[in-house]
Amino acid sequence: PAMLRPGRIDMKLHMGPLNNNLLNEFVKRLVGDLAPESAISEFVQGVEDSKVIYTPAQIQGYLLDNREDFGKALSQKDGFKNYLVNQNKFTVDHLTSLEDDDSIEEI
Repeated sequence: PAMLRPGRIDMKLHMGPLNNNLLNEFVKRLVGDLAPESAISEFVQGVEDSKVIYTPAQIQGYLLDNREDFGKALSQKDGFKNYLVNQNKFTVDHLTSLEDDDSIEEI
């Protein structure tokens, strides 16, 4: 049966948001030298200050969608939050008021 076949995943691993240091390193690796260090730091602090619940894949998607101008994407105050709202059809309240055990509902 499929459930007993080698290579099946039988463990759940929670992967939450990155802390500031990891997020900073992650963004640096994605944008390389194409954006100034100050823009990366500002973006990381803005994500942290916004209290938005996100995944690393969403950060990567936002940056890839804005790869023509990383500096501009990183400097937009609410750019990432607006990206999440537009991509996922969530309200801002959904993004900022979730408890650990709550699930996000699409609207």
